[in-house]
Amino acid sequence: MNKKPPHFLEILWVIVAVACLGLGIKTALENRMNNSLMFFIFTAIAITMYALRRHLRKKNPSS
Repeated sequence: MNKKPPHFLEILWVIVAVACLGLGIKTALENRMNNSLMFFIFTAIAITMYALRRHLRKKNPSS
């Protein structure tokens, strides 16, 4: 089976996490802490999804 989709999804989650973290920091520096909280939550979700996808890929290398 082609191994590119699992790697692609992992990379996509990392990109989403970095983008949300950057936007969260930018928004927090503009003194809108309530608005930036959403970006930090999305960052945590994206990092969790990345770790889950990576764990499943490493656990089952045949697929």
